[in-house]
Amino acid sequence: MGVLLQSIAVKGREQMDERNNQEVWSRDNIKRNGHINSQWFYYIESVRLLRCGLMQKILRVSWISFLLCFNHCDVSVNSEESGELMPLRVGNHWLYQAWYFSTPDTLKAELTRQVEVTIEGVKYQALAYQVYLPGQPRPPYEWLYWAGPKGLYSLGGIAETDTLLYKKLIFKYPARVGESWPVVGIYFGFDQRFHFLDTLTYTLVSKNEAIETPAGRFECHLYTYRKKPAEDVFEPWDYYHYFSPGLGKVAYITKGASDGRTIDREYLLGYSFNE
Repeated sequence: MGVLLQSIAVKGREQMDERNNQEVWSRDNIKRNGHINSQWFYYIESVRLLRCGLMQKILRVSWISFLLCFNHCDVSVNSEESGELMPLRVGNHWLYQAWYFSTPDTLKAELTRQVEVTIEGVKYQALAYQVYLPGQPRPPYEWLYWAGPKGLYSLGGIAETDTLLYKKLIFKYPARVGESWPVVGIYFGFDQRFHFLDTLTYTLVSKNEAIETPAGRFECHLYTYRKKPAEDVFEPWDYYHYFSPGLGKVAYITKGASDGRTIDREYLLGYSFNE
């Protein structure tokens, strides 16, 4: 059922700081974008290119937003013993209420199919992930996720016009509070190709951060990083990803680094999982 993708050119390997953890990358055009600079789920998280229209709303969401099953009862989930931060099974989907630039939208994210990819000679069974506005055309690309030994990994992205395969740990799980790790970003541009972003530093700041959503109350692992969304933005933004282990991402908030004002946010409305 999966789609076999073989990376054609293996370009390099970047040594990570922690315990010889390596990130490897490959793509179907050799050094197509020139030199790859210092560098990502989500996510999602590219922003300057995305600040207009439907494509901007879809791409800004990046990492994990999803559909169905409106659950308004009080819920508190903190199941580390589940062994997974986000359940990766075909058909799983989540629904979010999102505000970008003060405009509310309902976003659906789902795991659509299994995709077999090969990176540096190793085969992975990845899950294709898409985020889109219900009733609107789906984006022309899919992100690839994989549940690995250290948490939730991205294996890159695929589209009819381009393929970029790149293994990187995004959200470490389990992790120690205060632990940080580097994450190399990628995005899909208006030129219909994948591109690398700068290297970000992700940090787990809490394992029991409570947050209220329309789907209920959750005790979360809270991951954060800081970056400037575009060169013409005068300050960096802080990005907060709230994960309930065994359920996935339940909230995402962006704040201005200088004054803590809320810029973007999305909250879980409901979800549906395949057994």
